Amino acid sequence: MATGRAWPAQPEVQDEVALQFEVRVEEQVELRKHFVNRKFAALDRISTQETTGVIENNQEVWMHPFRANQFDFTEVAGFPEVQLPLEIGKTWTSYIHPGKGWGDWENTTVTSVYRVKKREKLKTAFQEFENCWKIACVSTAPFGDSKHDFWFDAHYGFVRMEYTNYQGQTLAFDLEEVIEK
Repeated sequence: MATGRAWPAQPEVQDEVALQFEVRVEEQVELRKHFVNRKFAALDRISTQETTGVIENNQEVWMHPFRANQFDFTEVAGFPEVQLPLEIGKTWTSYIHPGKGWGDWENTTVTSVYRVKKREKLKTAFQEFENCWKIACVSTAPFGDSKHDFWFDAHYGFVRMEYTNYQGQTLAFDLEEVIEK
């Protein structure tokens, strides 16, 4: 959910969004088994909410991924990003530098190469999209490679994301609901 404020970590370029995670107490032990980063798995803490940043302008749309709890490995896969304007075959490269506090990934560099693959029809629980851009991303890091495919709609943004991390775990997100306020 957009908060209407600048994100404190980079207020000059990023807007703040609030994320909420539903985690039942009885799920917490099982959930930790899916953490890729040993530092986070060892913590006796599960996040139920966080704030992070997004960028949306006429040159790019970019967001920090959902990266709390079992979603920690999205920190070292290509972040959801499009460089505008989009066209089939377009490529770009970005870098992630997990710093202090990122455990196993601390002080490394992740190089992500993006390629616009095609435009296609996509059905989610929210609606059917006629012309989504499919973007494929391969991220290379000292500990292994991750893949991230995502679909971008010009109006709704990132409507599907599919990850395969460097340990072979998969994760998929689909847009299910939009609440206009």
